Amino acid sequence: MITSIDDVIGNTIDTLKNSSLWHNTLLVFTSDHGGDISYGASNYPLRGSKHTLYEGGVRVPTIVSGGVVDLEAMGNVNEGLFHVSDWFPTIANISGANIGKMERTLSDFQLKSLNILGAVDIYHHFHL
Repeated sequence: MITSIDDVIGNTIDTLKNSSLWHNTLLVFTSDHGGDISYGASNYPLRGSKHTLYEGGVRVPTIVSGGVVDLEAMGNVNEGLFHVSDWFPTIANISGANIGKMERTLSDFQLKSLNILGAVDIYHHFHL
């Protein structure tokens, strides 16, 4: 399974690079939950699994790459919190999308530590 995923992502990256699109690409590889131990997954050393609120159920690794990532940010590890709902405001900001009335709400809290693009701010949004 992992080999297949690795092959597909590698082929996608190669295609983007060969078509001169990599320089304008942000690639995000993540998950929405931890593994399901009833199907043989292990979230060790974290407690819990899919369908739980323990770290093993909600904490997942994420890889961010692409031509738009600042060279100085490459290889950095962030131990901070980032929720799947934070991707929309982050990607909207990076892409320069016009989000109109939502902009004030989405920019209430800036996560400077997740700043992967140098001068561009990465935004974090709390649902209240």
